[in-house]
Amino acid sequence: MINAPSEAAGSRVSEALMMLDMEQRNVLLALHYGRLTVAEVATQFGMSPALVSRHALAALRTLRRLLDQGEP
Repeated sequence: MINAPSEAAGSRVSEALMMLDMEQRNVLLALHYGRLTVAEVATQFGMSPALVSRHALAALRTLRRLLDQGEP
């Protein structure tokens, strides 16, 4: 059985992810879906762990704002 509200929410999240800056999106996906550590993501993308953390935090804040506003 398909759960329409869950599908709609998933679609909204996917659309919001596409609105993120590419680096923020890549970092967030690597951390949360790739289940990599901050250090692993830093190595993979050639950035400092601090920058990885900043990108992740900015991405989460943007996603929250977009989803709270009913966007996309």
